[in-house]
Amino acid sequence: MFILFCIITTKLTAQTWIDVTQQYIQNPSFEDYTACPQSNSAYPGSMWIDSVVGWYAPTQGTSDYFNACNTFLNGVPSNWIGSNVPSFDGIGYCGFLSYSLEPPNYSMWSEYIQSTLIKPLKSNTSYRFTMRIKRANGFNFAVQNIGANFSENANTGFSGTKPYNLIPTVLNTSGFLTDTLGWTLVSGQFIATGNENYLTIGWFGDTISSDFIFFIPPDIDTTNGDSLFLTETYYLVDSLTLSELIFDIENFNVNIITPNGDGKNDYLDFSVYDLKKLSFTVYNRWGNKVFNSDNAQLKWNGKNNDGKQLSDGTYFYLLNATLESGKQITKHQSITILY
Repeated sequence: MFILFCIITTKLTAQTWIDVTQQYIQNPSFEDYTACPQSNSAYPGSMWIDSVVGWYAPTQGTSDYFNACNTFLNGVPSNWIGSNVPSFDGIGYCGFLSYSLEPPNYSMWSEYIQSTLIKPLKSNTSYRFTMRIKRANGFNFAVQNIGANFSENANTGFSGTKPYNLIPTVLNTSGFLTDTLGWTLVSGQFIATGNENYLTIGWFGDTISSDFIFFIPPDIDTTNGDSLFLTETYYLVDSLTLSELIFDIENFNVNIITPNGDGKNDYLDFSVYDLKKLSFTVYNRWGNKVFNSDNAQLKWNGKNNDGKQLSDGTYFYLLNATLESGKQITKHQSITILY
């Protein structure tokens, strides 16, 4: 569990990231299936991606499924991509063409995977989403704009295989995804609106012209000397996680406050916690009580009970809180006021 103490915002609180993957995302490492994949997907009759429990292809793009239950083309770790392509964890992963120009008309082709969330995300709540991405060896270019989109609607109304022109909720920020050996972490934080019911993963862009880097030299047209590129690249995805940021007074450990009105660390905010009762008392270095409150919604900005700003210096506080669950929390330590 990762604990974060905010020191660069208007209010000071203790916050904790908790793993809520299993509460929201079905089959997050693609382990479970209804049928072992026997080959790559083919629309419409052999969409093996649809055999992944909780997941499916939202368009006619033929995303693929790989699992150790298969020992040939779509196995793990050996498959049509290579003889040693292990998963990040477990025995399964999914694959998709992020972008391709398909002959004879060289129309755009992008593939996606999608899932219905177990329940909607919470309104006005901070989440952190992560996934592992690997570029498949043997394809001649790489892209950057691999991401994830949390949406209210399923986005399945798109016909054909054109890329989604959507703004992703989480987007890769580590540059071109070129690694074919390791799994690259793609992660991001966002605040949910509360209407998110679906998760879609793939390439998010409206043109490839600004999102590609080539690895394999082009063929040369012997008639005119033009360079001929096969524009196609394929990615694997594994190990999805979702964490929720909660306010956690049990880890409250704030020791500085700067109530100078600059919008940074101006006050201690107890209103964000699920408190039934609160007793908060501040003492100066001589042990004299300079402030106390029983307000469970308290936002203390360094003033005494007469409303006057306390002087710079070190003080001590005693915090007794009762959670709605009835659990008692006691904290006592120093706190410094700076202007």
